[in-house]
Amino acid sequence: MKLRKIKVLKKIFNIKQRYIFKIIIFLFFYLFIFSKANAQVFTEYEVKAAYIYSFTKFIDVWPSNVYAEKKFVIGLYGGTKIKKDLEKLLKNRKIRGKEWEIIYYPSISDFQNKKYKEPDIIFVSEIRKDKIYDMLFAVQEIYNESSKKKKSILTIGDNLDGFCESGGMINFTPKNSKRQFQINNEAVKNAGFKISSKLLHLSKIIKNFQE
Repeated sequence: MKLRKIKVLKKIFNIKQRYIFKIIIFLFFYLFIFSKANAQVFTEYEVKAAYIYSFTKFIDVWPSNVYAEKKFVIGLYGGTKIKKDLEKLLKNRKIRGKEWEIIYYPSISDFQNKKYKEPDIIFVSEIRKDKIYDMLFAVQEIYNESSKKKKSILTIGDNLDGFCESGGMINFTPKNSKRQFQINNEAVKNAGFKISSKLLHLSKIIKNFQE
């Protein structure tokens, strides 16, 4: 067993430096996220849940509103397929030192009228393209209405065409894409976040439509 570990380490150190971070991400997912006995294949939403959890760790700067609240809230809008995998992944874990809560928003009006708690992350999936802007506009309204304490929300799309170009921050790409996700870094910075350069290196950088 020890000999096998040594061989693995030698292989890792012989790989070019630019691949080291990708290996770390993979090992993080495999060893610490699911730990499935005898599992060979992860489902689509198990992988995406792992990415979302990792995003919270590879964002170097979060707006002050995250630290002021008692719970870290992940919001879901559109579909709920990822919910059970997020719950399974986050069981007995904390996000940025906080207990977590997952909230589903049935409609944009529920989100706008503050019927539910405002999220720290909103995961948007299974919606028509014409609804993307409406959702992102609602997020921006919350930010604008928060006066001195701006409420910034990290927006994540689930393979939604035009999501980042419309001002969304992170968007998962189709299966087998060269890059697993896109990032609109200008939208990220404008909301007060700062993403690790390591994470940016793994993404496809997208700009707004008008740029």
